[in-house]
Amino acid sequence: MSTKDVVLGYWNAWQDPADFAAMVGYLHSDASLDMGVFRAESASEWRAIVERDPTPWDDVALLASVFADDNAAIVYEGTHRVSGQRFRVAELITLRDGKIATVHGVLTEVPR
Repeated sequence: MSTKDVVLGYWNAWQDPADFAAMVGYLHSDASLDMGVFRAESASEWRAIVERDPTPWDDVALLASVFADDNAAIVYEGTHRVSGQRFRVAELITLRDGKIATVHGVLTEVPR
C-alpha cells in the first residue's frame, strides 16, 4: 500500500462507525503516538486510549494532506459530540515497513 493508503486507511478506521481492529492494523506494533494531551508507546496502548471515547467527533473533515514515501501530514477538524466545540488537529506521521511508526500531533479548539 502507498503512504496515502495507509494514512487515510488509519484515519478513516476511527471515524463513525469506528473499526479499531482495522485502525491498529495500520500501526506498527511499537508505534509511538504523541498528541500533546495524551501519548502512547504501542499500538495496543493507542487503541486503549481511543476506545475510552470512541468516535467522539461529528462532522469530521480532512482539510489538508501531504504524502511522501514514508512521511505524511494531515490536518482535519471535527465537532466534539458532548461539548459541541469544534477542534482542529494536525498530525505529522512517519511510516516504517509500510505501517505507521510515529505520529506527532497538535489539537486545538477552533473559535466559535
